Amino acid sequence: MILRAFQARPNSPPPALCRRVGNLELRWAILIIFLIGLLVVTGVFKMIF
Repeated sequence: MILRAFQARPNSPPPALCRRVGNLELRWAILIIFLIGLLVVTGVFKMIF
């Protein structure tokens, strides 16, 4: 039933918007991974020295 409702509205959601949201999510994921990596590196650095 849900799939049939989505098929009834082919223009929702627009592919360009989906692509933009996907790129934004990817950017946020990279940023979060980078920050976590930075925290881990600084933590190890403080433990060693």
